[in-house]
Amino acid sequence: MIIGKYPNLRLRRSRKYSWSRKLIQENTLSPNDFILPIFLMEGSNKKVSISSMPGVYKYTINRISQIIDKAIKTFMKSDYTALRSCHKMSESSYKTFEIKNRKLVTLCKNDSNIEKSNRNRQSFPVTYNANGYVDIIRTEMIIKNNIIHGDKVLGYVTDPVLEVDEKEDFSRLEYEINKNPSIYKKIFSNEKYIKK
Repeated sequence: MIIGKYPNLRLRRSRKYSWSRKLIQENTLSPNDFILPIFLMEGSNKKVSISSMPGVYKYTINRISQIIDKAIKTFMKSDYTALRSCHKMSESSYKTFEIKNRKLVTLCKNDSNIEKSNRNRQSFPVTYNANGYVDIIRTEMIIKNNIIHGDKVLGYVTDPVLEVDEKEDFSRLEYEINKNPSIYKKIFSNEKYIKK
């Protein structure tokens, strides 16, 4: 004889409570399982975005192995909440602008007097771009605080990165290749791709 009505009676007694569902579930994946998610692919000097995981990329081994080894060693000796790789910007962020109500406003000071931004770049602080080579996070930041990086992030400086995110980026890459032909050989190290 079965007594009771839904939802108290569901004939799934082993899954009624959260603790019992966790106990009998077959597969689980949580932030605890992510230490340093790195996705690799074949080839040379490539970085490809993963459409189902915004902000996450697949890399070729030759592009990241040495950088990652050094970054991990540096991070493990620290008490930082995360590590993000970055490279020095050619122009300081203090020389950049936003447009608010059709008027230029300095990005860092939120000031419409842009004369201060016309000084030489050496008079401004050095600023950096995050470049996606390496991001290392502590899983407890996600579990305990529901955030990824925290407020004590170690900046790990790498060489500048040329990324192709938009059609216009090809022009910049083409310019760099013409300026330094060895870049072409690094990108296309397989003989069948090298121009003759």
